[in-house]
Amino acid sequence: MNLKQNMMKTLTNYLYSAWIQAAGEGWTKKQVLVSYLFSAFFAGSVVAYSLVANLNWSGIQLLAAAWIAWDLGGGVIGYNHKAIKRRTEKEESNLHFYHHNLLHIHPLLLIFFHNPIMLLGLTLLHVISFFTYVELLEVIPETGKRKMDKKGELRVIIVVAAIALTLIILSFFLKSIPHDFQVFGIANYCFLILFTLILINTPIAFQRTGSIMLVVIMIIVSMFITVPNGFEWFIPVYFLKLLAGYTAKEEFSTNPV
Repeated sequence: MNLKQNMMKTLTNYLYSAWIQAAGEGWTKKQVLVSYLFSAFFAGSVVAYSLVANLNWSGIQLLAAAWIAWDLGGGVIGYNHKAIKRRTEKEESNLHFYHHNLLHIHPLLLIFFHNPIMLLGLTLLHVISFFTYVELLEVIPETGKRKMDKKGELRVIIVVAAIALTLIILSFFLKSIPHDFQVFGIANYCFLILFTLILINTPIAFQRTGSIMLVVIMIIVSMFITVPNGFEWFIPVYFLKLLAGYTAKEEFSTNPV
């Protein structure tokens, strides 16, 4: 086996392992491959649409939009599989729901979509936090235990919440922030936090149904705010991933509900 084959095998094993850590055990390698391909297809479609629609996005904007679409597109698949549901059913604490959803600052990236320096910096920060999350915060498949204890998770929640609040406040002082992007970003992130609180405190038997209701509510909310061009897809995908997908628990019982 030559160097190129070794590198490809190492990369393939890492991508599969990262997917299992993030989305739970129970995936075949073919399912993971299809999921990655879908993520790439979705990201490519968003970029292609921006070019066809003449949105005149810069290279940094294209890169940020592709990253957001790739992450959310893959998450919709990964978090709506029974593997992640079986994992979250066994969780002893709800802390991970908070730090997991708070880390999804995609709407805050959109606030700064027309500020090249902030957008590039926040995109790089989010990429780093994405891989850091997999390496430090997710579950170890072999043991089913989280890599970080509850105190560590609480610290992550405090730090991420502080960063998010700082970004929201900062957006009111930068003149380069279009009003529609600001309102769209703040509304989506705040509704995510609110709906996460509501869903976690909903009886498990109704969480899946409740999550779909909340997604529909967000689609209705989008009718009353200006959705930025090129991101018409954002609200359903974002909330399907994080509410219907990750946060909503399901009971795997032999008895009917």
